[in-house]
Amino acid sequence: MKLLLQKYADQRLAETEHLKGKFRNDFSLLDKLKEEGQLEEAGHREARKAVAVGEANAVRDLGLAIGRTHKEEEAQLRQDLDKKHIEEQVAFKKAQVELHSRLKSEFLGAEEAAEERRLDLKALEAFAATKKLEQEKRQRATEAEKRSVVRAIDQQLEDKIKDHEELLKRRREAHAAAQGEAAELRRRLADRKRQMAE
Repeated sequence: MKLLLQKYADQRLAETEHLKGKFRNDFSLLDKLKEEGQLEEAGHREARKAVAVGEANAVRDLGLAIGRTHKEEEAQLRQDLDKKHIEEQVAFKKAQVELHSRLKSEFLGAEEAAEERRLDLKALEAFAATKKLEQEKRQRATEAEKRSVVRAIDQQLEDKIKDHEELLKRRREAHAAAQGEAAELRRRLADRKRQMAE
């Protein structure tokens, strides 16, 4: 899971930098047109605002698309790991039943051991069925979570930034949220330090 997170973090960083580089070129081109006198001050300002909005939407869409792909791959990985874990549990239980059957036949005799083996195999089948149901339940839950995350990301993708004022408003809101989270972390750290000192 950590490697998967690192993979998508690296991909997000590289793609975002590439995308921002393209928009830096657009800003440079606008500045050059203004310097050459081909673009008036008001037109230059409006064009820069439009490019800034386009950049914000593109970076946001890129982050959401990468996040969506990450969540889908993470859900698939969880399902695969869960399936493997359950298969290992059933195989371990089966190996225990075989070992116990051999020991029982050696110490109790073939006739009594056959009855014990039949009971053990019945218990093993019940265990395997229970684990299969658990696996299916987890897979349904993972699929439902994946669908809800994808639906939320799709809704966010449709919620484009419409103008420069909205861009500034969203940036202020994001900054305020980040400040709130930072304050909460500082408070938690202070609490932990106080607890450690006691």
